[in-house]
Amino acid sequence: EQAYRRSLAIDGELPEAWHNLGLLLRRSGRDAEAAKAFARAIEIDPKMSGATIMLAELRQREGRQGEAADLATRACAAPQGQAAACRLLGLIASEGQNWERAEQAYERATLLDGTLADDWVALGQARLQRGKAAEATAALDKALAINPQHATAYQALSAVHGRRGDY
Repeated sequence: EQAYRRSLAIDGELPEAWHNLGLLLRRSGRDAEAAKAFARAIEIDPKMSGATIMLAELRQREGRQGEAADLATRACAAPQGQAAACRLLGLIASEGQNWERAEQAYERATLLDGTLADDWVALGQARLQRGKAAEATAALDKALAINPQHATAYQALSAVHGRRGDY
């Protein structure tokens, strides 16, 4: 921490130093200070998606869902978007039962990194909530292709079949 603070005393316009200081502060349980460091990094370089994701997570933990969603949306939609931002956006949207937004966020997450079964399951669940049984099944099948032992994928798939009356 002292090294980061010394670096910033020399040049307070280094977004990476602010971001790394924020990570250190977050790891040491000083979330309010971490949020300020991440916000400063973003202020200097609005394209710092890592800092944007971290600030979004902190805002979500504080119960500031709207601000968290706005930050996650920005990081998810960026050309250099990160799947982590899209996952966070999908989680926030799902918690708010905004299934269309959740579907869009998880869809983007699977486009950016289609290797995580959890993303495909979340996409399938969002699609199921929107009444898109065929699309939900396709997403859940992809999840099971990645991880044939994914219990939540099977539970969601059973819900798809149950809603169709295919017991």
